[in-house]
Amino acid sequence: MNEVIGYIVITLFMGGLMYSLFHHISLFSTLKNASGNSRALLAAYLSTIAIAGFLIAFLWNIGIYAGFLPSSVISGSVANAACFLFVGLLVISKFFVAPREHFSLTKHD
Repeated sequence: MNEVIGYIVITLFMGGLMYSLFHHISLFSTLKNASGNSRALLAAYLSTIAIAGFLIAFLWNIGIYAGFLPSSVISGSVANAACFLFVGLLVISKFFVAPREHFSLTKHD
């Protein structure tokens, strides 16, 4: 029963990541077509790459865990490091590259 719950949680997490990736791709294409802020475009580009990379590294890690991919200490460590690096890239793109007014909590008139 615990394995089934684990697989359900992983499936929901992967679905959320895929939805977020499609959302960021549409945001990137919208910003690319609009003339304007190059920092917002760079942040959207970096966050799209970070989410796609994390999704691939996470799938790789799940494949190693499930036994679909050959397991070794090096490949598992590389998958974990890749997940960590892509999450770090996502944090950098959201909080340091994106312009402040783009992610402000207050309403601008």
